[in-house]
Amino acid sequence: MAAHGGKFVLRGNPVEALEGEWKHDRLVMLEFPDKKSARDWYYSKEYQTAKEIRSKGSTAKFLLIEQ
Repeated sequence: MAAHGGKFVLRGNPVEALEGEWKHDRLVMLEFPDKKSARDWYYSKEYQTAKEIRSKGSTAKFLLIEQ
């Protein structure tokens, strides 16, 4: 992630929804300099290896949000 300019903004659990519905135990937010960097990281060979391992023990939703 760092090789693509990414960094953790937050990692937390448990997550408590004060309003609305949140059906997940954990929230992780990453920040990248731009969309291209985020996509390059997500589709990188290195992350695909980690994703395969992660997918065996969890489910995830990834959103790309532009400021």
